[in-house]
Amino acid sequence: MKKAYLWFSLILSACSGEQGSPDETPKPDVNSGGVAVMTFEKKEHNFGTIREGQTVSHEFRFKNTGSADLIIVKVDANCGCTASEYPAEPIKPGEEEKIVVTFDSKGRKGLNEKKVQIIYNGKPKVAFLKIKVNVI
Repeated sequence: MKKAYLWFSLILSACSGEQGSPDETPKPDVNSGGVAVMTFEKKEHNFGTIREGQTVSHEFRFKNTGSADLIIVKVDANCGCTASEYPAEPIKPGEEEKIVVTFDSKGRKGLNEKKVQIIYNGKPKVAFLKIKVNVI
C-alpha cells in the first residue's frame, strides 16, 4: 500500500509542474535602445460653422520625436461621418508627417465634437485628435 501511495505521489507531483506557455506579448527589445514618440503641432481643430452637406478636412501635422521608426497601426474615428488618411510607411526619427481628418456634415446639424484615436508602436501607444464643427 505504501508503494502505491508513493507512486501516486510521484506521478501527481510530476503532473502538477507548471507548463506555462511562452508569453505571446512581444517585449520591447532593450538592445534596440529606441522608442517612437508621436508629437503633434496641435491635437484639436475647430472648423467653425458650416452648412449641412459640406465636407471639411484638416491636416494634423506631427513629428517622430523618438529614437525608433514610428509605425501607425490604426486610425479610428468614433463616427462614420469622420474619415482619416495616414501614412502606411514607417516614419523615421526626426521625420514629419500628417494625418488628414475629414468630416462629412450630411445629416449632422448642430454642434459636433469628434475624437480620432491613433494606435501606433510608440510611447504612449495611443494618441487622440479632436475636431469641432457647428453644422447649420
